[in-house]
Amino acid sequence: MSVGERIAMRKHVRCTVSLMVMVLVTLLVSSCGTPSFSKLQQGKLDKAIADFMTEHHFPGVIVGAWVPGKGTCIVARGKSDLKTGKPMRIDDKFGIGSVTKSLVATVLLQLVDEGKLKLDDKVSKYISWVPNGENITIRQLLNMTSGLYNYTEDETLLAAVAADPLKKWAPVELAKAGVLGKPYFPPGKGWYYSNTNTILVGLIIEKITGNKLEGEVKNRIIDRLGLKNTYFPGSPDIAAPRTLGYNYDEEGKEYTEASKIDPSFLWAAGAMVSNFRDLKVWSEALGTGQLISRAMQKERERFNDMVPPGLPEPANGMDPGYGLAMVRYDNTDSFIGITGRTNAYDTQVFYLPSEKAILITFANTNTADGDGPLFFATVSKIIFPDSFPKVSGSQK
Repeated sequence: MSVGERIAMRKHVRCTVSLMVMVLVTLLVSSCGTPSFSKLQQGKLDKAIADFMTEHHFPGVIVGAWVPGKGTCIVARGKSDLKTGKPMRIDDKFGIGSVTKSLVATVLLQLVDEGKLKLDDKVSKYISWVPNGENITIRQLLNMTSGLYNYTEDETLLAAVAADPLKKWAPVELAKAGVLGKPYFPPGKGWYYSNTNTILVGLIIEKITGNKLEGEVKNRIIDRLGLKNTYFPGSPDIAAPRTLGYNYDEEGKEYTEASKIDPSFLWAAGAMVSNFRDLKVWSEALGTGQLISRAMQKERERFNDMVPPGLPEPANGMDPGYGLAMVRYDNTDSFIGITGRTNAYDTQVFYLPSEKAILITFANTNTADGDGPLFFATVSKIIFPDSFPKVSGSQK
């Protein structure tokens, strides 16, 4: 269960909407750029999106595919605000969750390129209070093999967030809650997704540069790529235009607006905001290694098998791997990129090197575990017919 789901169970703001309203989703944008995307293909994509939204209770989605030599297809469907009926738009901003990790890690990899540190340096060289830090490497923080306890699973911490969702958290508070928890395994002897790792990466960046993490990300990535709508927010309130995020109650057949939690609780691990247009730019930069050396990109693409919790049976064939804050979906041609899931949104941001193509899917809901990847695979199988041969489809 994600941190958002745990907190939502404790405290949330009700925003009930009839399921019938959601069945009547509105197609806002459906524009496929060239005749290479046939009407048959467009029709299949449109139907697949509509069916998935109904079956998996997605209030709104955005899908974008940019395929050189074939065309561009962008679809925005459903609602960004169920109370007002505001339709989803491609300019809407939203929390990108763990996509944040890929930007933060890129800054650290740039510092490695600059000779400021090494991937196999020990954590204890930079942070003295991490237990067993003399045996944990920077690389293990980035690829989730450190064994460190995930602070977002700490019940005491979650209870504090539920009691005061707008509390400002210091990164050191989060990191210490994680490192003082029981490790999952000795460093390098397993794989476990722990947000504690990336909080420590953020602290190490600040230690080496003498600057705030937010400023380093802005100067090294956001400004260089011209990302106008990507930033670390100071509060849970995202500036307009934005989409709200929702949870769905299977028993009550109703939608609940996701709880607003101060972004400081996720910081380097998942606090950032962006929009679809900026993520398109970031997907290509991440997938091609635009901001780091070729050697560093090769290091980034050394993947460990990962086992996300609760992946639904139809999506088991995606065989995901995790590199240095990068995800690979194993496939006839592998997608590389990053995923982001918060208590309100699910984002899949991927680049297909063999086609030099980009595919991004977004839903404004705290989806069930694995629904986001499955939605991505369902869309991919239409745009790239040979992709994900082991994935059967969108059925629950």
